Amino acid sequence: MRSLEILIFPLRFLSMTFAILALIYHLEFVPSSSILYMKEAMPDLPQHAFYQTLENAQPYLLRYHLGSDDGGPIWNSSGSIENNGEIEIEPIEAVSLGNDLYRLAEICNGPFSFLQLRWGDEFFAHLTLGNELAITGVKTPLSYQHYQLITSRAFSTDDPLSEIIHQFSGGWEVVAVGMLTITVPMVRVDAFELEALSIGWNLRTARLR
Repeated sequence: MRSLEILIFPLRFLSMTFAILALIYHLEFVPSSSILYMKEAMPDLPQHAFYQTLENAQPYLLRYHLGSDDGGPIWNSSGSIENNGEIEIEPIEAVSLGNDLYRLAEICNGPFSFLQLRWGDEFFAHLTLGNELAITGVKTPLSYQHYQLITSRAFSTDDPLSEIIHQFSGGWEVVAVGMLTITVPMVRVDAFELEALSIGWNLRTARLR
């Protein structure tokens, strides 16, 4: 009986550990909706056009193929998708634009996602069973440049960089305290990076894609 108790204790401890980690992940990495989170953080949100483009997003399951580096989907300059890899299905939030076109608003798996698209990116997909979307292509050229970096400083709407991002019609989001994602229109990237550099933010090396 004593040996059985010794075995049960570490199992209970592991079970509690996994439960705590799952709770932390849910609270830190998976906000219920980016747009709702930003509205709570910024009462003056309506003046920032980027966040408005993400409103009215609905939950979906996105089906896509992984590439050789375990990320996906993989597409070429014309937006055609490579369908050779393993199939991945993950939860997202997206805005339906009609004619099988969608705008990504939220990656629900946070940093554990394999998805290569980011909020604001648009893609074509067929709605299959229930709310499952099977991606068929990416709308190119992409409208936004995305940046991702880890910052140790507290980032809020009062930060000068936040003001610059919004001046350039972009948006930002922080998850897990210090993982900062920045998005700005592709046509304004060079001017934005120069302005950010003027206040000490060298973002060129943080570009995604």
